[in-house]
Amino acid sequence: MEMMRAYAETERCRTAFMLGYFGVGTVTDVEEDRITVLFEDEGYRTLALDLVEERGLLEVT
Repeated sequence: MEMMRAYAETERCRTAFMLGYFGVGTVTDVEEDRITVLFEDEGYRTLALDLVEERGLLEVT
């Protein structure tokens, strides 16, 4: 819960915030409303696709 609060209240770049929390990741699955990302430090996480797009959380490399 604290991480969610910190994310919502941060004045930093949200992408940098997510990378600082989860580390570098690789998208492993894309569904209609969510994506699954394998993060080097945190393992697999499922993220809401609309929020990822809205916040610009991921970038293609």
